[in-house]
Amino acid sequence: MLGSFLAFYATVGRSLDRKLYEAMYLRTSLINRCHYCTQHHIVGSKRAGLTLEQMRALKGGDYSGFSASEQVALRYSEKLTRTPDGANDADFAELKKHFSDEQIMDLHMLIGLANLTNRVTGPLALDLEFAAEEL
Repeated sequence: MLGSFLAFYATVGRSLDRKLYEAMYLRTSLINRCHYCTQHHIVGSKRAGLTLEQMRALKGGDYSGFSASEQVALRYSEKLTRTPDGANDADFAELKKHFSDEQIMDLHMLIGLANLTNRVTGPLALDLEFAAEEL
């Protein structure tokens, strides 16, 4: 089962900029308080070019240091994480100003994937393979 899941995991978000992918995953993991995923996406965020200040801003829900399109995606990610059935036509209209249909599907799948892994991984209290970092 894990092998199938990891194959699926590797396909989500391919049309998205890696910085946006990591910012969304990190923000979702922070909202859900998934320590394991948060720590892994701090590492991924650094590799993708997010600054410590941007990661700290994500922790506080401040998207002002991100581009207009990144802000739209991050707000959408937060909305669906907090209210899974909360998407409406206005959200999609705003997304369409910045993203292609393929990218919107990737955004949507990424939010679902992050929430799924947070809810599966978090309760397991897995040990990290490296030293944890605080934001």
